[in-house]
Amino acid sequence: MEKTINIGGKEVTFKFTLAAFYIFKNQFGYDAMVKIVPAIGDIMAGLNAYTLLEAFDEKKSDDNAAFAAVINNFGAILQETFNFEIVDFLNLIWAFAKAYDNKLPAPMQWYSEFDDFPIIDVMMEFAPCLYESLGSKKKWTTTQTTKTMKTGKKEEK
Repeated sequence: MEKTINIGGKEVTFKFTLAAFYIFKNQFGYDAMVKIVPAIGDIMAGLNAYTLLEAFDEKKSDDNAAFAAVINNFGAILQETFNFEIVDFLNLIWAFAKAYDNKLPAPMQWYSEFDDFPIIDVMMEFAPCLYESLGSKKKWTTTQTTKTMKTGKKEEK
């Protein structure tokens, strides 16, 4: 998946593939998931399930509005997330941009090319793509197995 975001008047394209994680580890010396997974855990622990359910219930007909309602409360959730530094976000953003454009300069040089880099706005567009790229595309189904009383054999329904 690719996503282009306008950052400070420049169009930046990100490529959400596993290659970005290799780029990240090669550049920064640690696995990005070491930061991502605990951050997701902290965020999930900070979520108020009732607030989320109310937000989605109020906006059943409009999923985008429900998502916006959740995002509006996201700042409070992020205050509880302490294991992610701003540089970790920047490193992640750079690695996915580098996955799209292998000629991208080193992170410090690349970031110095921007007069304006609204990190929160960028993350609001970047994070859903990252989340989607980490998720499964497979549609899971279940089969029910029951035991019959007479034969003791299993049947699938």
